[in-house]
Amino acid sequence: MLDSPIIDIAIGLSFLYFLLGLIASSLNELIQTKLQSRSRELHNAIINFLDRDWDEIGKKIVESPYVRSLSKSPEKLPSYIPSSSFAQGIIDVIKGAEELPNTIPEIRKQIKNNPIIKGDAQLWLLGLLDQSYSRLEGFYSKLEESYNDAMDRVSGWYGRKAKRTILILGIITSILLNVDTIDITQTLWKNKEMAKAFSAIVANSMQGIEKTGDGFKMEDAEGKVLYSIQNEPGKNITRMVTDIGNFPIPLGWNSNSFDFFSEPKWGWSLLSKLAGWSITAMAIFLGAPFWFDLLSKIVNLRGAGNKPDTSVPAKKGSEID
Repeated sequence: MLDSPIIDIAIGLSFLYFLLGLIASSLNELIQTKLQSRSRELHNAIINFLDRDWDEIGKKIVESPYVRSLSKSPEKLPSYIPSSSFAQGIIDVIKGAEELPNTIPEIRKQIKNNPIIKGDAQLWLLGLLDQSYSRLEGFYSKLEESYNDAMDRVSGWYGRKAKRTILILGIITSILLNVDTIDITQTLWKNKEMAKAFSAIVANSMQGIEKTGDGFKMEDAEGKVLYSIQNEPGKNITRMVTDIGNFPIPLGWNSNSFDFFSEPKWGWSLLSKLAGWSITAMAIFLGAPFWFDLLSKIVNLRGAGNKPDTSVPAKKGSEID
């Protein structure tokens, strides 16, 4: 079973999905960076921190030096704001041109007398004062906790939006690269030597992949970094696409890609093609970390048994060099 073509195919497909997941993730990061989506989401979150009576306070926080200093450009909002900077921005709004009092009763009075702190915003701040148990440090902590809770919700919204984008990118990538899972599986099943060669390539490549906190880093046998999917969106997409195209499996478009239209039952072939693309898109949607973890388990399982024959010649250029 450990030397079965089923294991070879599973290893090959998992690695293919892993790289495609990295491509989709990199494209998503590149798009979000160019559109400044994180900055805009954060800006909207602060402006709409409370539904009512908050707009003016939110604008002052966004324009405060504690927030602007976090961005490389003064015209742009940073994609991340620490809770301490948010809390200090609110404190600046509370004290205005005056000094911040040292006692909770004086702060309460200053909040009530501030002309831009009204309605729901005033009730919220006074409520945090009540929860601070008459300690100034406690008030700061409550401000930071409220901000962190709000950012958790924003992260959830952003994550759902990113998943939709990944799904769309998965569909586009599957079609553009013609990654038909059904066709690939059938081809590998009919050609056991090709499946074994693909599995051997994957086993060798896995030795140079390191999972980092923000992504993955891939090195060759000499320690040269091939991919570094860590705060470098889109940098290595072209190389990954090229290496995928060199795998010993049916990929890409050529003059024979549409031959099935000449078949008597071309409709079934077209449905199979659409289904193959859909399976690939859903696999990409699961993400590179999922396939890396699964691939590691399968390769370790194979390593515990009979290793694949790495002497089988692969298609020229298919090894990641």
